[in-house]
Amino acid sequence: MPNLSRFGDRLRVLIAEQNCNQREFSDKVGVTYANLSRILTWRDPAYSTIEKVSRVVTDKDLVWLIKGGAREGVAKGEPPPL
Repeated sequence: MPNLSRFGDRLRVLIAEQNCNQREFSDKVGVTYANLSRILTWRDPAYSTIEKVSRVVTDKDLVWLIKGGAREGVAKGEPPPL
């Protein structure tokens, strides 16, 4: 099981689940391959990049993508409790 403590590590999992390579994923998301490569290796992404990924990968909770864990009791697409 890979270490998923970094955003880039979790993004690698998403890319694999999309059944595409990094270049194809960067095209799908609308970011440059160089930008995606930097995120996968060491750089934290800009908010706009996270937003683009969330539009393509609709079956994952953004909390998991950003922080590595899901909020208990909140499913994707549901508003957080007040």
